[in-house]
Amino acid sequence: MKTIGERFGTGDSDLARAAVQYALHGVPEASALVGFRSASQITAVLARATEPVNGEDMSFLRDVMSPVREKSARSTPDTPANHENSPTHQQRRT
Repeated sequence: MKTIGERFGTGDSDLARAAVQYALHGVPEASALVGFRSASQITAVLARATEPVNGEDMSFLRDVMSPVREKSARSTPDTPANHENSPTHQQRRT
């Protein structure tokens, strides 16, 4: 988050803009579920959601998020690591 904030800004709307644009960039007809805790967050996200990021910014986001994507890909439901952390597996161990 710190690295992304240094480039895009640390405000909620700045980070939301980067996150929403990153989520939607690869597939323009995709949708993204965005969680909100307050009405002000809804306003902030919607106000910035239509501001696209340029190609250089998107490359930056891909580079920063690459380790997260790789970790997520390794933690699919069929992997032993994911099974060990599941609530069902935790109950069996206790």
